[in-house]
Amino acid sequence: MSKAKSSAPPEADAAAQLRRWVYLLLIVIAAGISVGRVFSVKAAHKRTPFLSANDRSRIATVRALVDEGTYAIDNVIFETRDGVVLRDATGAPIRKRDWHTIDMVRHPDRNGVMRSYSSKPTLLPTLLASEYWLIKTATGMTLAEQPFYVGRAMLMLTNVAPLVLYLLAMAWLIERYGATDGGRIFVMAAAALGTFVPTYAVTINNHLPATVSAAITAVALLRILCDEDHRWQWFALAGLFSAFTAANELPALSFFCLVAAVCVWKNRRQTLVAFAPAAAVVALAAFGTNYLAHASWKPPYAHRKDGPTVATLPAEAAELLDRGQIPRALADVVAADPIQQQLSPAAKVVVELPGERWRFSDRDEA
Repeated sequence: MSKAKSSAPPEADAAAQLRRWVYLLLIVIAAGISVGRVFSVKAAHKRTPFLSANDRSRIATVRALVDEGTYAIDNVIFETRDGVVLRDATGAPIRKRDWHTIDMVRHPDRNGVMRSYSSKPTLLPTLLASEYWLIKTATGMTLAEQPFYVGRAMLMLTNVAPLVLYLLAMAWLIERYGATDGGRIFVMAAAALGTFVPTYAVTINNHLPATVSAAITAVALLRILCDEDHRWQWFALAGLFSAFTAANELPALSFFCLVAAVCVWKNRRQTLVAFAPAAAVVALAAFGTNYLAHASWKPPYAHRKDGPTVATLPAEAAELLDRGQIPRALADVVAADPIQQQLSPAAKVVVELPGERWRFSDRDEA
């Protein structure tokens, strides 16, 4: 004797089908806008699609890794000949305006030579380098010679495709846990068109990957928490993507801890055998690439600190500095530095602690 299957009323099925078409339309609109903006984006100098020091910092690392096999970006951001950085008449390195970035740190490499590195965490640029390597291998095009073709292809793969994945995850969450037709459609419209997430599709950044990871984490976590589905794959997804969210957005470390706590609460065994190993993969990759790049466990921005003493100024220099004047001896020290440019007439002194600590600012000629 067979049992009759329960089915929703026809009007409910029709409403669900209509909602899905609305979700699809919103996803197509958001993706279409992003594609159009990706293929129109140009820097102010119109020679690359990289808008700011922020994304140039990451893309310089990508280029250095694939084209030169190093995390050091000196040969990418400065003019070079036969691997030697070229200098102007003042002795300052000649910057490549198309590629130069201020989002960098300097420290000795493994051979004791001072090098420039991106100040950004290393995991995302390393992943992007594998993408660039595939494009370069398949097409022969390089970021140096065809920045628009390669750069926009990377933006499509890195940003637009994950944006669609994010919206699909949001559509699933909204349809699964939403209560009303109007509420579902409103939230989906907000996700597709009412946040800053799609605007990040035009530039290499950490925010969009973190958003996508957070959405996938939410899918896995709600399956565990609300649906009581304790299969190992949901715990593995929660661990992998919550850890990747934190790897891209340091404040999301609290999000990772919350997800971990919920998983421990719901099923300790699955947390141990699935969540923890998946999260460990991300942690090992993040710390491992950081060590490969900097020969240190410290994050790159931790290298921004007072360095070793490079010169000792006469006592009377403090009086000049307190009056906002730059002593000649100090200007000579700055000009002699192998990476700094000579102080311009616009250079000024900011007194942070009279008689003890001062800071200099100068206009960026690049």
